Amino acid sequence: MLKRIVFFLFALAYLSIYFCMQFFGYAKKTFFFSSVLLKIFIKPDLLIVYRYPLALLFFIFIIVSLLVLFRYHPVARLLFKNLWRLFIERKYVLLSLLFLWIIMISFDLYTVVFTGKTKWRVLMMQGFAIDISGFLSLVFLMAANPLKFIFENTFEKTRSFFFSSSRKNFLLRLYIIYFVFSLFISIFIFKQMPRIEDEISYLLQARIFASGKFHLGSFPFADAINYYWIYTAEKVYSTFTPGWPLILSIGAFLKAPWLTNIIISAITLFFIYRLGALLYNERTARLAAILAVFSPWFIFMTPSFMSHPSCMLMILIAYFCYFNYKDRNVLLSTLIPGLLTGYAYLIRPLSGIVMGIPLLYLIIKQFKKKTILDLLLFLAGPCIALAFTMYYNYNQTGDPLLFPVSKYTKIYFGHEINSLGFSSESGLWATYGSYGHSINKAISNTMHNLRGLNHDLFSWGIPGLLFILIYFIYNKLKETDYVLLAGCLIYVFAYSWYFFYGGTNWSARFYFELVPFIFIFSAAGLFTLLENTLWIDVLKGFNIRLVKIMLVTGFILILPVSGFALLERHSQNLHGIGDKLYKDLKKNKIDNGLVFVIPYDQKTYGLVWYSVYGPGFLLNDLEFKNKLLFVKQQNEKRDYEVSQYFKNYKVYIYQPNQVAQIYHPDFDYSYFKPYSPDPNASVIPRNIKHTEKTIKNVMRPDLEEED
Repeated sequence: MLKRIVFFLFALAYLSIYFCMQFFGYAKKTFFFSSVLLKIFIKPDLLIVYRYPLALLFFIFIIVSLLVLFRYHPVARLLFKNLWRLFIERKYVLLSLLFLWIIMISFDLYTVVFTGKTKWRVLMMQGFAIDISGFLSLVFLMAANPLKFIFENTFEKTRSFFFSSSRKNFLLRLYIIYFVFSLFISIFIFKQMPRIEDEISYLLQARIFASGKFHLGSFPFADAINYYWIYTAEKVYSTFTPGWPLILSIGAFLKAPWLTNIIISAITLFFIYRLGALLYNERTARLAAILAVFSPWFIFMTPSFMSHPSCMLMILIAYFCYFNYKDRNVLLSTLIPGLLTGYAYLIRPLSGIVMGIPLLYLIIKQFKKKTILDLLLFLAGPCIALAFTMYYNYNQTGDPLLFPVSKYTKIYFGHEINSLGFSSESGLWATYGSYGHSINKAISNTMHNLRGLNHDLFSWGIPGLLFILIYFIYNKLKETDYVLLAGCLIYVFAYSWYFFYGGTNWSARFYFELVPFIFIFSAAGLFTLLENTLWIDVLKGFNIRLVKIMLVTGFILILPVSGFALLERHSQNLHGIGDKLYKDLKKNKIDNGLVFVIPYDQKTYGLVWYSVYGPGFLLNDLEFKNKLLFVKQQNEKRDYEVSQYFKNYKVYIYQPNQVAQIYHPDFDYSYFKPYSPDPNASVIPRNIKHTEKTIKNVMRPDLEEED
């Protein structure tokens, strides 16, 4: 009994570390311990003094706890006792497991060693601590075996709930859980509104499409409404490709755009299940769908306004149609996958191209059995998508070969800096301490993405990619395994050519289109792990089933911790985007007038485009004629000119927590406190003078250029 209490205390200690490190940097104002950690790890004058001793203490604690485990727990003692025998008899197994673990931790350690900035190194060490402490908390929970009979009964009921029911009942139960999770996050966490600038741009274009147009006409004061990734000169439109806004326009037309991705991800769940059953078996398919529903990363992406879920669905259905109908129906196995892959190109061009390559290979390989007609049917989809892209480009930019985003970056930044490839000019901002993109930065980006995928896919403290690697090592692979694996590797390689790695808020979002295949491989790998004869040898004489039960129990216990951490993380307003503006307006009972939103502190940060203006921009109608209008504050002269255009509107000026009506024409801002934007907010990184001059010439042709 005393031993179990000791093991349980170790489990609580690791859970505490896991909990604090999960909240590290996000809840510093709420949790005292996180605040202390933040000061110790980030504050320069304390960095050298405390960071390395704390890291050393953490590793000593790990070693001591493992020694206690191997000394006093019978299963661990047996494992340690038989370690040499297992190494001699099954050397390849132990070596491969060791190699897998090294791969897992290398994602963090690479960035610690090679990333230039101290803050990044600290964040990567934080991720390493989360993974280690989460994993060991599971180990000690199993060792302590708390409330054995309750958990055993719970495990049996859970297994029966998901795996012993009919297909219809399984899907019904899965969808109930899914919709409870996703609707809760959408309504109470995301407030049914965009969270980053990309989403605002997508939603604007969706509203334009819903009105039956490709773009809006010019606005007399385009610089007053200009926003990130939105072109507002002679026309107003989103600079992104049209695929996702076209789908989102259905939700915008029905006045419920926030539901669009939730429904898309619900359909994705069904096809994850169907593809898993098609390529493997029923239980693998069910576990893959369960992993998706209980993946915090998947669930938090579903209520977003991002384009990734829709692109993921197109790719998933394309592969399902090919594998399901390849020997039965030519149209469904070639034409439909081609059309879906083409539409994926319209949503996210690089993703559509890369994930179309394995399908193209499979169709070409069938030439011995089929005709060239199959290839032409498949290529019809990409050709239609390419033709529509050229037509769309012509409508937006006047040039069928000039993408809106290319025109946008050339005008606002002087050159096309958002393209693929290695160049000293690449990048919207300085990554890893400097501008440009290089092979070293490509490796760093890939490591950052793999690290994010590894950590955020499940957030259980178990490396998310571990089960996939176990599947590919311990199983005899099929052709479909090789094709899908090759597609995933090509995908990872392709995105290494982009200067940005995905972002902190949505983790490895550029890899999100791969998650259906990751869930299926993970399910197959988890069953491989639980049924591998190695564990029967190691645990001979012990209750294998009980070990499996406690493993699942550990996941169930640790999941709420990671879930609460992600709730806190996504509750934070990113770059000032949130419902703060709406609350302040409601508090001050302002429902009509012209509101100037202060979006930046020009003296300190330059022009901050990630701003609180975004939510206000969404409240404007498409014709800019509604009772409550929002524009960006710029300077006294320009603001006065804008206000004169809207003579019948009351004029207000807004910055967070402050709203005031302006009665005098000279726009005196002296009674406002200096506005300090989020220090983590990105700014236009290039020559600010050049950027302002470019904007002035393009956006304000009616005014003479001033010195």
